[in-house]
Amino acid sequence: MKFVDLSVVTAPAGLPVTAQEFTDHARLNGITVANQPELLERELTAATQRAEQYLRRSLITQTLSALYAPEDSAAALMIALPRGKVQSVSSVTSAGAPVAGYTYEWNLITLAEPLTAPAVVEWISGFGDTGDDVPDQIREGILQYATVLYEGRTGDREAKYQASAGRTLPAGVVDLWRPFQVEISG
Repeated sequence: MKFVDLSVVTAPAGLPVTAQEFTDHARLNGITVANQPELLERELTAATQRAEQYLRRSLITQTLSALYAPEDSAAALMIALPRGKVQSVSSVTSAGAPVAGYTYEWNLITLAEPLTAPAVVEWISGFGDTGDDVPDQIREGILQYATVLYEGRTGDREAKYQASAGRTLPAGVVDLWRPFQVEISG
């Protein structure tokens, strides 16, 4: 099955790091914090979303739904979920009907027989329900990346962070996140 689209059914209850942790990490003064709480939350949210995209993982428990198109190959029996850490698979449906006869291990669903119609998979993923469940290296990378976003909020980035330089994340953030990144092979 070929992955087509991903949507969040139930958003996580919070972020892996708090605004206070970000304030302490970025050494922000009280005036900034008092006058710009929405900005700080927005930077943390953006950094968290970027972490999830880079890692191909959900950080805080959330329910996701993905749409798949059928393929004519041996891969038609496999559905690779685009986001781990899978806690449970809630449902697999195709042509509006539940699909029976599948197993899952980690982030891979194996179907008993190929599907001829598009399929929708709903699952729960994440390290856990709170930021404390997320590995410290990932949390530290979020704090570092949120600080880069905050300091460069006018849109200007040093050349080392620009796509033309071949890197859009700071090297230190990549070093922290890379061990947790889900590999995609084909």
